[in-house]
Amino acid sequence: MPPAQQASMGAERSSTAEVTALIERRREFEENFTRTVRDLRKELEQSNIKSLSASNQIPLSVRALIQLSNERIEKAMEEVAQVPVEERLHIETLRLLMENAKLRKNLNGLLLSSLSLSSTLLVVFRAVYAAYLPLRVAGSIW
Repeated sequence: MPPAQQASMGAERSSTAEVTALIERRREFEENFTRTVRDLRKELEQSNIKSLSASNQIPLSVRALIQLSNERIEKAMEEVAQVPVEERLHIETLRLLMENAKLRKNLNGLLLSSLSLSSTLLVVFRAVYAAYLPLRVAGSIW
């Protein structure tokens, strides 16, 4: 076989080896990315108050559970920001995870607001009832 033809075949073999190596690296990246996204999604799922309440051995108040939930969500958000990406699809996937985390924090904020409102209404109800009770006992109302 002429030397030029041998050189050509050698170049083809090295080119094929490079392509095979690139494909293998890409496959490993995709597997790692998928595993990381799945783990982050599970972290977010386990940051809900019901899961935290069930997993804690010490009973916590709802406010403490909300704070713990927000801390876990923020931790997951920081991890999402560190995930390497190669394509637009990876970026969009991570954006969805971030949006999921932000919505969870918003829900926690709404829950905290509704707790505050409920406790305020309870205080008002008790005050009104305490003022009404003496009048009712005295027979001056209805």
